[in-house]
Amino acid sequence: MHYSVFSIFCVTCLGALLASQCAAAADGLPTAGAPGQPADNAGQSAKPKHLLAYKFSAGETLRWAVSHNAVVETTIQGTTQVATTHSDSVKVWRVDDVSNGSVATVIYSVESVRMTNKLPNRAPQEYDSQKQDEPPPGFETVADAIGVPLTTMRINQHGAVLQREKQHAQSGSGDGPVTMSLPSEPVAVGHVWMEPQSIEVRDKEGIARRIEVRRRYELKKIDDGIATIEVEFQVLDPAVRNDPTIMVQLVQRHNSGIIEFDIEHGRVIKQKLDVDRRVLDFSGPSSRMHYVMHFTERLLGPEEKVAQLPATQKSLDATESPAAHNTPAEKAASLQSKPAKK
Repeated sequence: MHYSVFSIFCVTCLGALLASQCAAAADGLPTAGAPGQPADNAGQSAKPKHLLAYKFSAGETLRWAVSHNAVVETTIQGTTQVATTHSDSVKVWRVDDVSNGSVATVIYSVESVRMTNKLPNRAPQEYDSQKQDEPPPGFETVADAIGVPLTTMRINQHGAVLQREKQHAQSGSGDGPVTMSLPSEPVAVGHVWMEPQSIEVRDKEGIARRIEVRRRYELKKIDDGIATIEVEFQVLDPAVRNDPTIMVQLVQRHNSGIIEFDIEHGRVIKQKLDVDRRVLDFSGPSSRMHYVMHFTERLLGPEEKVAQLPATQKSLDATESPAAHNTPAEKAASLQSKPAKK
């Protein structure tokens, strides 16, 4: 199988906006109703413990400002191409009902979006749902999904998605779970828990198979009622980690970062996730891919508006390779801090 820079970019640009914000891929959901599985947490018994649980109220609306930046560079048969994307959007969860004291029915939508992308050998394209009635070619699916119910989900206090119903066609298969899996019992700082997943991939012959992966969580600290949690995506099978045909399919999932969780109000208030992965020989000898992604999400106040920036301020420079920056932090920062072009 061959994975072109164009196909990877399409999933990044459209799928990351619609699918990854609201719902996990159907093949990657944790077991319904199951809380995060504890790891070896010897020595935690003497520390103060805190219950981490989602809390919802019927009728409330939660809004997050979401920023997603990605650069994907591929080299196949000596030809190198770079594709870039940037999006700013507002994700909305409306809590329709809360049953059994803890299971919430949540309706997901996207309030607004501004996107910029650059594909190889094409002029940059931009779409702003608040300013453009007609989207440019390639953004029709995104435009159709703005301001309408996309998915209805039932979520319990541990973060498990018990039921999901799509109400609007969405691009992409999703980039990760809807929520962070939480332990069922109170935990102390230093506690580690796992969220196992089984996902479908295709081998070099195009045959579908399932592999085991997981997300590892660690409670790093608690300050003023805010829990800081470290998360890391892990592939469990060593043979899979050495198979470039499969690893290139996982490159967008392979994120790690920090999540901030408001214990009193039971919700994520901020998260920052990054990817900086290279895959060699995924499409023949000497082929390579370098994928860099930076994702942030911040809970908005009830009446808070997202500032509108000049259209060019966050446009990405599609001619610059991720390799131009020496460290993952520099690569991720470069995606947000490009100066406006004159």
